[in-house]
Amino acid sequence: MTVTFQPLGDSAIRVGFGDSSNCDDREIEERIQAFHRAVTKRPLPGVVECVPAYTTVAVYYDPLATDYDQLNIPTIFGGEAGPDLASAAESLGLSAGALVERFTSAIYTVRMIGFLPGFPYLSGLPDELALPRLSTPRVTVPAGSVAIAGRQAGIYPLASPGGWNILGRTSVTLFDPAADTPTLLMPGDRVRFVAVGALRE
Repeated sequence: MTVTFQPLGDSAIRVGFGDSSNCDDREIEERIQAFHRAVTKRPLPGVVECVPAYTTVAVYYDPLATDYDQLNIPTIFGGEAGPDLASAAESLGLSAGALVERFTSAIYTVRMIGFLPGFPYLSGLPDELALPRLSTPRVTVPAGSVAIAGRQAGIYPLASPGGWNILGRTSVTLFDPAADTPTLLMPGDRVRFVAVGALRE
């Protein structure tokens, strides 16, 4: 499912889930509810209101406290979406839930785009979550995989080989060659991950 972000004036973001014409899609409904719960349960800095609709969520923020360049990435952690979550948590001496909580509490900065079109190298990973790359890289990492390696986080925009620790997956499109701006994230952008869906420990 594609997730889109559009500015609404200078103090709100419209987050779209899937096809805007499909108002009766149960998966879209569940994703919107999960996103709304995640944002309202732990308000992000500067966010003042979160308003769900049929296929969208409007997130209103204080433009003096934050801005549109700080993007929120809805992510499902664990299970098939995050096959390395349990082993990473064990290596760090944490529960899976504690790892996710610390990972999502940080604000990341896009330092560069590389490796793949649209792949963001993100600084800001808490020091206690630093992990080495996998000893044996995977032949294929699914598009949208949210991962960590060393003291960095990243998001795989396309299916590709990779050796980072995969914690979860997002449905946000990071690279669209047909778009006016093919790459969603740019150096200097700030990113916050929001846990949606069920966490499987």
